[in-house]
Amino acid sequence: MEDPKALFFLVEDNSPLLKERPYRWICATSKNLLIQEDMKAILPRASSLFVALEKSDNPQGFPSGFLKHCSNLGVLILSHCAFSFVSPPFLWCLRLRFLGLDHCTYDNTSEGENNNTNWTWLQNLWVLGLRYTEWDDILSEEKMDNMDNLRELNIEGFMCWQLATRLHGKLPYLRSLRIIKPMHKADTSIDSSSSLFVDKTTELEILDLSGNRDMINLSISSSMARSLQTLILDGCDGLENVVVHDGLPSSLRSFSFDGYGSATRWTSSSFKLPPESSEQRHTSDADTSAVKTSKISLQGCTQLENLFVSGLPNLEELDVSGSAIKVLDFGTMVINVLGLKRLILLEEMLEPSIQQHHGEVIMYGDAFFKMDDGRMLFFPQPPTHPLDRHIEISEGSCGLESELARNAGLSLMISGFAQSLHVHDASISGSMSAGDMYLLKWCRMERCPNLDTVFSAEPSGGAKLLQTIWVSHLLMARCILSKGSRSWSSYSFESLQHLHLRSCPRLRFVLPVWVRSFPSLETLHIIHCGDLTHVFVLDGWYPEEICVQGLPFPKLTTIHLHNLPKLQQICEPTVEVEKDVWDSLEWDGLAADHHPDLFEPPVHSRYYRRSRHLRGTVLR
Repeated sequence: MEDPKALFFLVEDNSPLLKERPYRWICATSKNLLIQEDMKAILPRASSLFVALEKSDNPQGFPSGFLKHCSNLGVLILSHCAFSFVSPPFLWCLRLRFLGLDHCTYDNTSEGENNNTNWTWLQNLWVLGLRYTEWDDILSEEKMDNMDNLRELNIEGFMCWQLATRLHGKLPYLRSLRIIKPMHKADTSIDSSSSLFVDKTTELEILDLSGNRDMINLSISSSMARSLQTLILDGCDGLENVVVHDGLPSSLRSFSFDGYGSATRWTSSSFKLPPESSEQRHTSDADTSAVKTSKISLQGCTQLENLFVSGLPNLEELDVSGSAIKVLDFGTMVINVLGLKRLILLEEMLEPSIQQHHGEVIMYGDAFFKMDDGRMLFFPQPPTHPLDRHIEISEGSCGLESELARNAGLSLMISGFAQSLHVHDASISGSMSAGDMYLLKWCRMERCPNLDTVFSAEPSGGAKLLQTIWVSHLLMARCILSKGSRSWSSYSFESLQHLHLRSCPRLRFVLPVWVRSFPSLETLHIIHCGDLTHVFVLDGWYPEEICVQGLPFPKLTTIHLHNLPKLQQICEPTVEVEKDVWDSLEWDGLAADHHPDLFEPPVHSRYYRRSRHLRGTVLR
């Protein structure tokens, strides 16, 4: 039953108009649209009209005079209608703002009654949408001269990207342009090297060219497309490169290039990618072998926040340097780019390094990203600025084994002199003597394949000023600092802020604990350390409050742990229980996974309590 308060009226076949009253929105769905007397009474008051006729190979002609009195109509959408393109029925709608035509065809038998066609109504039009409606003349130069206020132009299944060549100097207020899924191939005689469509007077914000498979070059001038915020190239298989000679505009916020086909969830009011894009916008069976694109450059797009690149098997280089992207995820943002060889994240080129030992692709960069197998490969840049007292040890250094021994020349220089230390590509075996490291502020160790322990604990040692430990590709290292450090200062590591470790496959723990806390530690970043079980382990002696309160990290803000299959806990746990209590515990058995053999028994000396006897008793 009709809602007496409704402002929307649905007209169907044989549906009576129960009451004449003003309706702002009218929707007519019919097999045979007729003009009834009661319809004539309500049409002049409507502001929006939607007409969807029956789908047919021979669409029904639009009734003559149906819109003659619709002087207040602002929105008109016609679907599967046939009318004269020479004198269309909406010539009377002088206030029309939105015109959408879906699968409409030309019909010269339904000419409008006005022989002197007046196209001045185009001056008020804001949005024009042509969907599978081949009406070329509506975008002629003469008619576009009347579209002074057009903001949005959407064309689907009709013209190809070459329509852009008509738009030079036209449509000065255009904000959104979509030319997608064309049915006709591009004219090869037209020069595609010139700028597509935008000039200095255009403030275009959204450009969607999805499905234009014949487009070879993306000719967009950065200086002209200065306001572009969204660029969609889904299904543009013929594009060889997405590279603009002066760069894409810095205003660009969202970029999408899906080799699997056109996106379906973009809206004119949103500059963001659909959150479900990575899972629902393509199928694994789709053939993307025809996609030619080998290079995409988004360099200098300082506003770029949303990126979706998928199904580009020939893509070799992706440049997002200078963009606002901080997290580059190869599981949701960049998918199925098996040929990717160069990923540029910073201003300089960052080349992948193929490691022989594990086949891992390691890149340096200030961004999160994943490779094709989904492994997290982000790793912070190492400290690169030597301090005033800097020591570097590298391949080719002679006599390292003896010089790094305790109380040897180089060992004493490190312990008593160095503020920064960089050791790389050195054939050092065993361990380095830590000695006193009171002056050391950062330590960088990398690619020393035979090093077993980075630093061996020495009496009277300490690392009070050490702020950064950065370790990479120590293939044999079992720990960073060995146990037995109880003689070190209790203030050791009080300045340690950043702990970064990568690709140390035999590392079992990082640091022994004898200090009460790590008061300054902010970042803990460890990846690809297959044998690591704990980051911090208890030393032979440690403060008793750790057993109750745990090990405090009051400033820890960032933890990044990846590909650590044996990791149990960050800190090795301790259990305070006396031996007689332990021995009296009752167990449910191995079948219930509750048996003393499944637990590490308390063997620490303080777990044992001396037997206490009353005075005067005699033991027999």
